[in-house]
This record gives sequence, C-alpha cells and structure tokens, in this order.
Amino acid sequence: MTGWKILVLLIALAVTGCNREGQQGKMEGGPVYAISELVNTTNIPEGTITVIGEMVEKCNVSGCWFYLATNNSRIKVDIKNAGFSATDVPLHSKVQVSAKLHREGDAVILEAAGMKW
Repeated sequence: MTGWKILVLLIALAVTGCNREGQQGKMEGGPVYAISELVNTTNIPEGTITVIGEMVEKCNVSGCWFYLATNNSRIKVDIKNAGFSATDVPLHSKVQVSAKLHREGDAVILEAAGMKW
C-alpha cells in the first residue's frame, strides 16, 4: 500500500472513530423519565429507570460521573460503582442511562448500572 493510501485510511479511521456508538454496563430498561421530572422530585421512583439526555460535563480524571441535560434541566449521573468509565464518551453525546435514583442531601442523583451512546 502506498503512503498516501495509508494516510487516507488513517484519516478515515480517526474521523469515524470519533463518532462511534457504544454501551457499557447493564442496560436494564425501566420506565423512561424526563430529567425535568426528576431534579425536583420528592417521590423517588423505586427500581431501575431510564433517562436520556446530552452529556454536558464529565469528570476528566477518571470518568466516574457526568451531567446529563435536556433543555434547562440537568442531573448528575454517578458511575463510580458501576464498573465502567465515561472517559471515552465524547461530550455532547446523546446518552441513555439505566439507573436508580437516590438523594444526596438536597440533590437527586442517578446511580448508573449501564449507559449507551
């Protein structure tokens, strides 16, 4: 293979690799909730739920948390106990999270079991 063909192949791999989809952890399903429904809720749903949004911020060190947002609402997603990391997921990706909801003080947090993007 000539040098220019190798260069074209490497560029194509780099471009398509940046937009790849993936999944980590266990996607358990469950009812779908809007982020706006969850951020101020006093009724924590039991069991696993599904939430979909845009990854707008994440831990750059170990990828153990990120924020999921839609419109004017955002919620923290904790993945440190799920056994995977968000370091390879590009910011502003559409992400679906399978998680349980819990409170930490005044904040409502999603404790993820799985995610796909």
